[in-house]
Amino acid sequence: MKLPLNSFRRASESPCAPLKWPTAHIAALSLALAATVAHAQQSCPFDGGDASLAKEGLILSRYALGITGAPLVANTGIPAASAQTVEDSINSPAWGLNITGNTDVSGAPVLTPNDATIISRKIAGFSGAALTNGLALSGPRNTPTAVQNFLLAGCPGTAWVRGGNAFGAPGVIGTTDAQPLTVQSGDASVSVLNNFSAGLRVLTRSDSGDFRSANVISGIYQNSVDSHVIGATIAGGGTEDLWYQFPYPNRVTDSYGAIGGGFSNVSGYTAVVAGGGDNTASGGASAVNGGRNNTAGGGASTVVGGHSNTADGDYSVAMGRRAKTLGNGSFQFADSNNFDFSSSAANVFRVRATGGVRFVTDIDGTGAVAWSCAAYSGTGWSCSSDRNLKQGLKKLDGKKVLAKLAAMPVYQWQPKGQNAHVKHVGPMAQDFMKAFGVGDDDKMIGMQDADGVALAAIQGLNQIVKAKDAKIAALEKANAIMLKKLAAIERKLGL
Repeated sequence: MKLPLNSFRRASESPCAPLKWPTAHIAALSLALAATVAHAQQSCPFDGGDASLAKEGLILSRYALGITGAPLVANTGIPAASAQTVEDSINSPAWGLNITGNTDVSGAPVLTPNDATIISRKIAGFSGAALTNGLALSGPRNTPTAVQNFLLAGCPGTAWVRGGNAFGAPGVIGTTDAQPLTVQSGDASVSVLNNFSAGLRVLTRSDSGDFRSANVISGIYQNSVDSHVIGATIAGGGTEDLWYQFPYPNRVTDSYGAIGGGFSNVSGYTAVVAGGGDNTASGGASAVNGGRNNTAGGGASTVVGGHSNTADGDYSVAMGRRAKTLGNGSFQFADSNNFDFSSSAANVFRVRATGGVRFVTDIDGTGAVAWSCAAYSGTGWSCSSDRNLKQGLKKLDGKKVLAKLAAMPVYQWQPKGQNAHVKHVGPMAQDFMKAFGVGDDDKMIGMQDADGVALAAIQGLNQIVKAKDAKIAALEKANAIMLKKLAAIERKLGL
C-alpha cells in the first residue's frame, strides 16, 4: 500500500515538531532517494511495494528539512488543503513510522530523522544493513539488528495492517486523548473475532420491504440469525463440545428478536430470551427470562424462569417447574414436584404450592410478618387474629347483635356476568354495613366480620336460651309442687 499521507485523517493528535536534520542525515536521505536496489517485500503498513519516491519519498524529505504546510505537498498531486492531513499522517503511530521506538515526555511515539531516513531507504529498495548505514541510532531499537527484526516482523506494536500482523505484545485500538473512536465499513459487516472466529459481528441488512437495520451477533461463530432477519441481537453465549465437536449455538429466526446469552436458545419476532439453555421464545413479543427447556409460544407470553415450563397462551405467564399455561391470559406457578401442572382455561390464576400458600399483607418495623392469610394441605384459609395485633377492643352485646342479624334480610342470589347460573345464599354488603357498620365499605363483606357477627349472635342466642331454660325450670318446679298439693287434696276427698 502507499504511504497514506493523502488519505489518513488525524489518526493521532500526538505532537511532533517539524524535523530539522543535520547535513549528515540530509545526505543519507538523498542517497536513499537515489538508490534503486531491489526491493524486499515487507509487511509494514508503509511498505506494500507501491510507495513512490517522487511522492512519499519527496514529502518525507521535505518534512525532514522542516517544510510544512502547502509547500510540503507542492507538485506531488496532493491538494494544498490536505497538507495538514499529510502532517497528521506522518505523526500518526497508526502507520508504523516510529521505527526506532522513540517517544516524547508523555510517552507518545515520535518520528525522528532516523525513522524518516530508514523509511525512505525502504521505499528506494534498500534492505538489511543498508537501511541503517551511517545513522546514529537511538531509542529502544538502537541497533541495525533491532531495526531489521522490527521491520521483518511487520512493525509490531506500531500499526495494524491488512490481513493481520504480529505485535509481540497486547495490541490496543483506541484513542488516548478523550476523542471518540469510530470503526466503520462501507455498508458491510464489521467483526471483532478471536482465534476461533468467536466474537462480535455487526451485519447491515434490509428486509423485503422498506426497513433497514443491523444485526449484532456476538459469542461463538455458530451463533446466527436467519437470512431474512433484520434488527436482531445475540449479545453472546453459545458453546461447543470440544470432545464431540458439536456446537450449541443461539439463533434468531425472525426480525428484532434478541438473545442475551446462554446456549441453544431460539428467539422469534420481537421476542427475547435473556439467557439459560434450550429456551425458545417463538411467540411474537414473547419472553423467556432464563432457566432451561422453557418455551414461550403465545403472543406476548412470558416464562419467568425455572425448568420445562410452557406459556402457549397469548398474554400467559408460566414459572417454576413444568407449569403449562395453555389458555390465553392465564398465570401458573408450579412448585418443584416433577409433574406437569397444566391448564387450558383462559384468564385463570393457578398455583401449585404443596408446602402451603401465604399472603402477607403487613409487616412490623423489623420486617416480621404481622398480618397474613395462609392455607395448607387439609386446612382452609387462616388469617391473623392475634390480640397483640389489635386495638380498641370492645365487647359486644350478643342479644343486640342477634336482633340486628334477625332483622337483616338474607337472600338467595345469582351473580351477574360469569357463572350467572350458580345460586348462592347470603346478605348484601349494603345491608351488612347498615346493620353493623364494620368493614372497609358497603361493597364487600369481610369474612372475619361475618364470622364475628355470627359468633356474637350465637352468644346472644345462648343467653336467651339460658334465660328461657331457667324460667322453664322454675315453672316446672312450681308445677311439681302444685301437682303434689293436688294429689294430697285428692286423697283426702277419696278421689
